[in-house]
Amino acid sequence: QTSTQHITMRPEHFRLFTSALFCHLALLLLPNAVRSFGVRTPNCIQLVVQQQQRHTHHIHHLLAADNDDDETDTSTSKQPATTGDALRAATGIRPSLHPVTINALAEALKLRAQNREDWPLRPRANVEPLQIALSAGRIATEAIQKRQAASDEDGMKLQAKEEQTVAGRVVGVVMRLDDLEATLVTRCEAAPWIAKYGEWATFGLMGNAEVEASLSDVEDRIRDDPLFRLSRAECLLALFLATVEQPSLERSDESVPGGSTVDFLDADRKEVLLGL
Repeated sequence: QTSTQHITMRPEHFRLFTSALFCHLALLLLPNAVRSFGVRTPNCIQLVVQQQQRHTHHIHHLLAADNDDDETDTSTSKQPATTGDALRAATGIRPSLHPVTINALAEALKLRAQNREDWPLRPRANVEPLQIALSAGRIATEAIQKRQAASDEDGMKLQAKEEQTVAGRVVGVVMRLDDLEATLVTRCEAAPWIAKYGEWATFGLMGNAEVEASLSDVEDRIRDDPLFRLSRAECLLALFLATVEQPSLERSDESVPGGSTVDFLDADRKEVLLGL
C-alpha cells in the first residue's frame, strides 16, 4: 500500500487514480506477463479490470478539475510564480518522459537486488506475477509523485496520459526483466569490442552470460554502484521500447505521449542494442 505521506493530490482522487491505473496496467500487461510465468490470469483480476475501466473517464474529469482549481488559485494570487521554461511553454514542447522512467527503473533494480520481502520483484515459488506488477506500480507511482512535486518549481507537471505512459513502461520493463536482461547480454556478447575493451559496465553488465549468472555478485554491484545501475536501466528501457512497446503500438495503430523513440543512448550503445 502506498503511504499517505507520498500523496500530493487529493486523497479521494489519488485512490481512484491508482486503482484505475493498476487495473489499466493489468489489462495491458498482466495477461502476457502471467503467460510468461506459465500461470493463467485469475478470473477475479479480469473482473476487477472490467469494473474499473468504467471509472477511467470519471477520473480524467477529476484530474482536470484539480488542474482547474490549481489554475484558479494561480490566477487569484497577487504575485504569480514565474517558473518553468518560457520557451518550452510557448512552443508547447513537452519534457521527455525518459528521465523519470529511467530513475524509476534504477530504483526497481536496486530494490530487486536487496531481495526485500516487502518489495517482491523477482519471480519465486511463493511470489505471484500480480505481486510483482503491484510492486512495480508502487515504484512508478512514487517516482511520478516526486516528479510532480519537483514540477511545482519548473512549471512542467506531467499530464494524465504522460503519467500513465511512465507507469506502463515501468511495469512493462519490470515484468520482463529476466527476458530483457538476457537479450541485453546476448546483444552485448555479439559485439566483440565490448569484451576486448572491457566496456561491459557501459551497458550495466558485469560481463558475459557466464559472469552475469553469478547473481549475488551482480546484485552487489547493482546495490552499490549507482552509475552501473543507471546504465543497466537505460539499456533495459531501450530494449523494451524497441522490441515491445513500439511494435505493439504499430500493430494497434496507437501512440503515446512523446513517442517511443530511443534518444537517450549514445551512438555506440544504440548500435549494439538496436542495430542503428
